[in-house]
Amino acid sequence: MRNFTLFRHSPMCRSLLAAILAGTTCTASGQSIKVIETVTDAQGNTQYPMAQAISPNHKYLVGSSMNYDEMLFGMFIYDTETETATCVAQDGSTANSATSVTDDGVACGNNDYAMTVGTDGKMTRLDVPEGCTASAKDMTADAAATVGYYANETDFMTHACIWKNGKVTDLPEPTEEEVGGPVMGSEAQFVSADASVILGVVNNQNYTPCAVAWILQDDGTFKCDLFYQDYFSADGSDASKPYIYVRPMGLSANGKYASITLVTMTGQNIARYDIANRKLDVYEPDGSDGIEAGTVFESSAIADDGKMACLMFTGTGMFQQQAAAVWDNNGESPYILSDKYPELTQLAEYADGGYPTLTDITPDGRYIAGYASGTDGNYKSFIIDLGDVTTGISNATAGTNDNAETARYTIDGTRTATPVKGLNIIRTSDGSTVKVMVK
Repeated sequence: MRNFTLFRHSPMCRSLLAAILAGTTCTASGQSIKVIETVTDAQGNTQYPMAQAISPNHKYLVGSSMNYDEMLFGMFIYDTETETATCVAQDGSTANSATSVTDDGVACGNNDYAMTVGTDGKMTRLDVPEGCTASAKDMTADAAATVGYYANETDFMTHACIWKNGKVTDLPEPTEEEVGGPVMGSEAQFVSADASVILGVVNNQNYTPCAVAWILQDDGTFKCDLFYQDYFSADGSDASKPYIYVRPMGLSANGKYASITLVTMTGQNIARYDIANRKLDVYEPDGSDGIEAGTVFESSAIADDGKMACLMFTGTGMFQQQAAAVWDNNGESPYILSDKYPELTQLAEYADGGYPTLTDITPDGRYIAGYASGTDGNYKSFIIDLGDVTTGISNATAGTNDNAETARYTIDGTRTATPVKGLNIIRTSDGSTVKVMVK
């Protein structure tokens, strides 16, 4: 049995951190939101964009596009600098979408087959075994590798795979003994920038998608890590493993963090999984920080520092609202973006019936992509720029302040007598607080 550390955010920890941060200056400038109402296809038809991914350099936005009145469907690559779009029409009966894009505007996705496509609209079909269909889900920063899955057209069983130079290679699937029953398929869904970590699912005998990671080995092969088993029990009856769903929702470009949605028999939480250190950081609303206990969250994409885009659901039934939120990797609770940044007025409007959905975040955590539903019922896409967001981090080192240091804490609220690598929070003799990054 593997050892693991499970962190849950407690009100005591958050209260301590809030007390430490009292008086700390927090500055943020330049927050904005860019809304893409429509895109135009090669025939001049108007379509409505549903963004799925943003390039690491935030230049390109990709996803699916549609016009239900004209029954037009396709995918798009939108250049944020020229404000022009490349639209590719649906080819076949399967709905298509671009799901990942590089800094050069090369996207991958599905258009009745797994493919890549550039801003010139030219598609390159990816290799699959004979008699199979496939879907490409994510690609590396240099477009050298793409991950996804293929399925036999007879039994429709999916198999996780990776494409390099357009050629497909299977990713290893666990045995029945390892899973505790039949393996009903697998899917690769996310890949790190260097293709050393792949995140996806294996389906157990109940077709429950369970989170796994494929880790690149020294010999060039991948090893499947069934990390979901540390937290999963089929009926939630194991108190040490209470989750009946452990579902991956995103992977940081550096391969360090996975964003996870966890489901119990009574609720749903979000979590940040540290892949190398096998640590799961779970957020469970407990009534503090203005968030009601039991509030439902859904995780989404995650940045290199662990900042997670997510959704918060409020209300019940037909009155339920969906708000765009962010969970920073600093020990605090998630926050609704439009609450923290009132200038993002459209997000607040979307929350009231537009159902804003966050789908991707750049590795530096500055830009977030998503989509919402307009009052006309059509989708629109947006890019949020959090601007030059800082949290009072100083370039100074201890001793540069004229006031004497009276206390020092790590970001999780632990007091320390000596500098600790990472973000240190220093209380000075005049009662002020300074944040210092120790390298």
